[in-house]
Amino acid sequence: MALASAVFIGSSERSQASEGPSSSEMLEDLPEELLRSVTLAVALGGFGKEWRQSDPSFGKWRPHLTKQTQRFDYFLSHDWGTSGWMKYFSLLIFFNSRASALVTLLFSSLLGVLSGMELLPKTVWWLILGQVVALLVLLFWQHLRHLCKMRERVFVDSLCIPQHDETLKSQCIYGLASFLKRSE
Repeated sequence: MALASAVFIGSSERSQASEGPSSSEMLEDLPEELLRSVTLAVALGGFGKEWRQSDPSFGKWRPHLTKQTQRFDYFLSHDWGTSGWMKYFSLLIFFNSRASALVTLLFSSLLGVLSGMELLPKTVWWLILGQVVALLVLLFWQHLRHLCKMRERVFVDSLCIPQHDETLKSQCIYGLASFLKRSE
């Protein structure tokens, strides 16, 4: 659904060709039961399956993954034209790269000190292990945070907007301002 062709935000008059609500109608609050979020672990889980359009489960409404909320830590917005893998890797870098760099630095430093003290043999495998640790932290840091009860609540349209009911879906799409208003 192309909102840009149906709604002209900022215009006080509606086009006769417009089928959507006016910009003032879009600023109305949504009912609390429609304000739903997911954890970052869900949004990035399954190696980015929520970001790849060709995934067979995409588009199915899965309310068991969401939770009613009053605020969002992040509002994750995207376009449908960009590769799902590109979106997923960009989000991994945004959310997990700092932790990956820090853990890799500490792990590699520890290996270097232990090798320097001749407690570990000097081998190229320690370098490779350091890179494997970096990759694992980059891919799975959000799950470690989830296990430690550090759960960031995020908005992802395909998960937080009901996909099974066109009326509710339209209401949420036209009420995106309600989601944005509650985002940190």
